[in-house]
Amino acid sequence: MNSGYTPDESNMREGDRFSALEKLFDAGTIQLLNERGVAGGWHCLEIGAGRGSIAAWLSERVGPTGRVIATDLNTRFLDTLQRPNLEVRRHNIVTDPLPEHEFDLVRTSGWY
Repeated sequence: MNSGYTPDESNMREGDRFSALEKLFDAGTIQLLNERGVAGGWHCLEIGAGRGSIAAWLSERVGPTGRVIATDLNTRFLDTLQRPNLEVRRHNIVTDPLPEHEFDLVRTSGWY
């Protein structure tokens, strides 16, 4: 079934959706992460990273001695993130394995 949108229009709409979600939920998410004490040197995993706003924040927070892995089924919005301590992976949490016992923080993108 054709949605009537070209691929470029679809990407713009998805980008707009991510932008709206970031505006609604990032401040609260960052507050929760601050309360949990995310700090330099931490190793973090973000599952379903979307456009990567929280992955980018985590990357800055954990600094050069930390590491962030940002995963999503489709990484087209994440591939532009260029940070030395941030790795982007195409990943399906249901079927694809992840390293065990490597992370100080695991965050899923279930907005709250």
